[in-house]
Amino acid sequence: MRKAEEKWGSGIVEQVSLDLQAEFPQARGFSTTNLWYMKKWYLFYT
Repeated sequence: MRKAEEKWGSGIVEQVSLDLQAEFPQARGFSTTNLWYMKKWYLFYT
């Protein structure tokens, strides 16, 4: 599953990061790395 996530997920997360940065130019924290951390935190917390 990790291999599939890296192959498919990283491209999606990168695009979401770019979209969020374009939509909210004054906001910070939407880097690809931060989005992965958000996912990790969500999975941990739930």
